[in-house]
Amino acid sequence: MPFYAEVWKYVDDLTFAENSTSDSNSHIQEDLNKFSDWAATNGLNLNAKKCQALEVNFSKTKPHHADLSIGSDKLDYVDKAKILGICIQSDLKWQSQVDIMIKKANTRLFMLRSLKRFGFDQDELTVVYKSYVRPVLEYADVVWHSGLTCKQASDLERIQRRAIRTILGYKYISYSKSIQQCNIKKLEDRRVEHCRTFANGLRDSLRTSHLLPPTRISVHGRSLRNAQDHTQLRANTKRFKQSPIPFYVTLLNMH
Repeated sequence: MPFYAEVWKYVDDLTFAENSTSDSNSHIQEDLNKFSDWAATNGLNLNAKKCQALEVNFSKTKPHHADLSIGSDKLDYVDKAKILGICIQSDLKWQSQVDIMIKKANTRLFMLRSLKRFGFDQDELTVVYKSYVRPVLEYADVVWHSGLTCKQASDLERIQRRAIRTILGYKYISYSKSIQQCNIKKLEDRRVEHCRTFANGLRDSLRTSHLLPPTRISVHGRSLRNAQDHTQLRANTKRFKQSPIPFYVTLLNMH
């Protein structure tokens, strides 16, 4: 049965979501009605014009959109929407998110060049890059890193390369040598570190450990050589294999 999911985003990033198969009925409208009643009771006005519906569906036969509304106002379906600052596309790819980050980082590189003209030295410019430009390129990277294409990863890395060229000026020789000179790691290496740290946090927290598959010793009950490794999730599609949880499991099982 094809997978069917719908995600609804509201102003202030309040989100309702529903997972269902294509032949089942949607119940999200009931939740919308309950929330609308709660909002009215508590004196809150919902603006349907600022609400959107996003459908994620990979079946060959697309089902008819469920008609959703807040009060008498119908919600418009969109191909992408921002949720907590992350741009989610209906195909679950990350090109829009990458484009947003690159555009924002480019505007901040202008400030880096301006500070260079004002006489800031290498150490000062490096601090500015690390604290003002690089965070834009790494926002919520634990969510989207595993799903990046090679081109998208290269485009992000190119922004850091441009920043280092600005910082070093005529001292710039090559990217690999320059990042060492500035004591800066490649963005891809940092993203992997962030994902590994996040995965360890998921595993060690009682509130989130259930999101990961069980360890081998908990499944087999035997003290095997890799007993503490997590059972690798079976991925029937490339899309699922490149999603965060399978990627976290791979990182946790690396010794």
